[in-house]
Amino acid sequence: MDRLELLNNIGKEVWTRDKYDHTSKIFRGKIREELFVMDGENRHFAQLLEHPLGNVLRFGYYTWTTDGRLILGSQTGPIWTPDIYSTIHGGILAQKWL
Repeated sequence: MDRLELLNNIGKEVWTRDKYDHTSKIFRGKIREELFVMDGENRHFAQLLEHPLGNVLRFGYYTWTTDGRLILGSQTGPIWTPDIYSTIHGGILAQKWL
């Protein structure tokens, strides 16, 4: 197992930049749980965040820099409430995309 597989973010805070002023940070929650799948050099994840207004979901991936020294993370979409996720997931199944 390499460092990417051993990465543990449970308990860390997630902040994003405000998309309007690009400098303010917005608290998105604390990572409570994480599921991940390794795909070569990428670790794709779904994280359950504890937010003061309720739980939210975050999706993204971690990968290595080209020199292999650092791990980079990226959020691949917006932060979703469980209702948004259920609606989109239900639509995907209804359309038989999977």
